[in-house]
Amino acid sequence: MAYPPVVIVNEQDQVVGSAALGEAWKKGLIHRIALVIVEDSQGRILLHKRAPTMQLYAGRWDTVGGHVDVTPDYLQTAKLELEEEVGIIDVTLREVARIFSDDPYDNGVRARRFITIYHAYSDKTPTHMGKDEVVAVRWFTKDEVAAMVRDCPERIAEGLYRCLPYILMHTKISVAHLAESVC
Repeated sequence: MAYPPVVIVNEQDQVVGSAALGEAWKKGLIHRIALVIVEDSQGRILLHKRAPTMQLYAGRWDTVGGHVDVTPDYLQTAKLELEEEVGIIDVTLREVARIFSDDPYDNGVRARRFITIYHAYSDKTPTHMGKDEVVAVRWFTKDEVAAMVRDCPERIAEGLYRCLPYILMHTKISVAHLAESVC
């Protein structure tokens, strides 16, 4: 799957241009990612399984999200990804974190990226799965998410890994304990 150009930013997260994702990786350019934790009224978390054809984290469970490309704005990207990946629209997004990472992706590329994480409440049943990106959508309890991360870390994508502390924030599940098995 070919990605559109991603937004490139400086060390202060100010937009300085755009580039192909591969170019950003190769040159060490900083790009942006928006992630969304969707929680229902029962406290379950909506995850989707990435298609086996995805360039990054193929076949793994993930939160909604993606590279900032069509618009340089994190919030607009988060809303677009919600609609594209799981068909959810018209929800309020609340920013819960902004982080920087230069950890490698699963393909070994050490990418530099700012990540903004949002939270949304929705009891809407996903209306569709993202074309060519998503093969399954499912609600998970927080205990199920924690167990998957602990027991099968190879089944989770970076988005879920980055969102995990905020998913488990108000639970009795220890994030510190889980971090050992996510490495």
